Amino acid sequence: MTTFAWLGMAAMMAVAAPTRADEGPAAPSRGCATRDYPGDRRDVACTLEPSPEARIVRFAVHLTGGHDDTRASMQATLDGKPACATGSKVALFGEEGDVSLECRIERPAGSAAGVLRVVVVWTCAAFARHELR
Repeated sequence: MTTFAWLGMAAMMAVAAPTRADEGPAAPSRGCATRDYPGDRRDVACTLEPSPEARIVRFAVHLTGGHDDTRASMQATLDGKPACATGSKVALFGEEGDVSLECRIERPAGSAAGVLRVVVVWTCAAFARHELR
């Protein structure tokens, strides 16, 4: 199979792939774009819709294979300002098994559209997925 044919098949499969965030790294959250870097880092940018009512938005990162030296952290900004509310879990160390981070974003009534940017860094685990809900 030629490279061109393979790329065409890959593009068709990507279009047909489900877009739910909980289905793995190949299916990021709707409205989110990701960029992976060498090593264990992923940047995610998500467009948040206007919010006529007050609500809480959650951005979660799920990792697998956590053990005694696993580290992970995330930094999130909404339109350039820190986004995670008190009670968010933005770092972990030494947790076992399937582990996760979560950023709670409090959106007041009448919030305009915005861009949520998240930088996730981890070691000694595997990135499973992210989700915006």
